[in-house]
Amino acid sequence: MFQHAFYQTQQGEVFVQSQCMQHESVLANFFASILSNLGYSTADPGRRIWTRNNKTAIVCLADDFFVCNADISKSPDNWFESDTVVITDNLITCNTQYTVLRTPVSYFGIFSYCPAPKNFTPSHRFHLSVNRLDSQRQLILFELIAQSHGLDAVQQQDLVNFNAKDPSDVNNTVQDLQRNFVKHWQPLAEYYTGMYNQHWDAVLNSLPLLTHSLTVEQANLDAYLNLVIETYAGNTTITFSEKIFRALVTPAPWAVFAARGAVQHLVDLGFDVMSDIVDHSYDQCVQDNWPGRNKITNYISTSMANYHRIQQIDAIVLAARCTQAAKHNQQRLATMRAQWPGDFAQWLPGVIAQLE
Repeated sequence: MFQHAFYQTQQGEVFVQSQCMQHESVLANFFASILSNLGYSTADPGRRIWTRNNKTAIVCLADDFFVCNADISKSPDNWFESDTVVITDNLITCNTQYTVLRTPVSYFGIFSYCPAPKNFTPSHRFHLSVNRLDSQRQLILFELIAQSHGLDAVQQQDLVNFNAKDPSDVNNTVQDLQRNFVKHWQPLAEYYTGMYNQHWDAVLNSLPLLTHSLTVEQANLDAYLNLVIETYAGNTTITFSEKIFRALVTPAPWAVFAARGAVQHLVDLGFDVMSDIVDHSYDQCVQDNWPGRNKITNYISTSMANYHRIQQIDAIVLAARCTQAAKHNQQRLATMRAQWPGDFAQWLPGVIAQLE
């Protein structure tokens, strides 16, 4: 079972063709060298947090930079002290007392690739792929099951894999994954078990949940709507990973669970989000409480409505529209990749000046 492609996520097309992780690593290592040469040091195993005297520098790519010891008891504008410099690809949508040096948007060119040609021939409702476990993703799974009136309906209608993998724990057996699932659910149990307890035994006994034998790439094209679940979904920090860019370059409809305003940010970056056929109104939903079930409920209910609407579109018209969007987005990412070296060269001197 664990040899299935869904458990070898970094062998997927987006990783192999774009080499995005290698590009990210090279840039992180470059900044580590710069900071070291400028007299900064770090005791952080991830080499994200650096200090020199009273000054702190943070380098955080792909992840929301609040993971770098932010004081989340405070509002995002005061997460760090005023003498902190944050280097990140995140977009923060509020003014901050600390300095945020955001990479040029062409950085996202690291995700540039063109998927192998495949036909969009949807026969299922949703495609949902989750490898790494967290409480937010558990709630999304339970909400999908609840709004579908049971796990059986999801297994019959949807292409789902939910691996329940915990990077900080053991993941060698089915029992390991089930234990991980219980562990992550414990902080939620007091608040949500009453809502989902009728589904609990069925889900736990089905883990790891895999309803098909397709690759991620083919599953994207066999569903009317891809449910893309980004890791971070706050209100003020927009963070993207390979998940959304894989969806953007694939000729199939998608909806993304991400930070508030993430879809609009993609539009601002020049991507085609197919808003003429997909209702992205969930994009402005506020994460009102951790882990934000109201936002999750809105996302799933909007996705249900999107599925019913998309299903009614003429198949030839739908496939042509999806192909148009995918080709546009492939070209946009290719342009970003070509622009990145020049953009980075112009941006870097200002970064070094701030660090000095």
